[in-house]
Amino acid sequence: MDQSWRQIQANHRLERARLAIDTLTQLSTFGWDVRGAFSIAENGLRHAKTFEPSMRLLANMPSPNAQQALFDLAWAPDLGKNVREMAVGALGESIRSHGILLTNSTLRIINDMYNVSSRGGDSSIDHSLVALFRLPRQSAAADAQETN
Repeated sequence: MDQSWRQIQANHRLERARLAIDTLTQLSTFGWDVRGAFSIAENGLRHAKTFEPSMRLLANMPSPNAQQALFDLAWAPDLGKNVREMAVGALGESIRSHGILLTNSTLRIINDMYNVSSRGGDSSIDHSLVALFRLPRQSAAADAQETN
């Protein structure tokens, strides 16, 4: 009975943590500065119940550390494909919202990934990750207007 009570209490704590992370994410969408909650979001990545809300919070956080945490998840070959795909999506959201905040060393890793993928690498996740950093191509009509 003592063990089951502890498990119930642990589940309640995780549920409250998920709710707190969701609340922080909502506050961030209203313009609140939630960068101080980075360690909370990072710790939330360790539990299944708080994993997705933590990724959403990191995506909404205008912080190099938050983008690095998302990149590290996306780049980790030992994680499952679905986790890595979610991390690529969250990193993409962060970049669209806040611009690229990653360090030069991380950008060099991405450059190396680009060079490998352009030679026929086969990881769809690596391709998706590299695609976040490619410049959008202009249409032929836009190119023609620029030359005139």
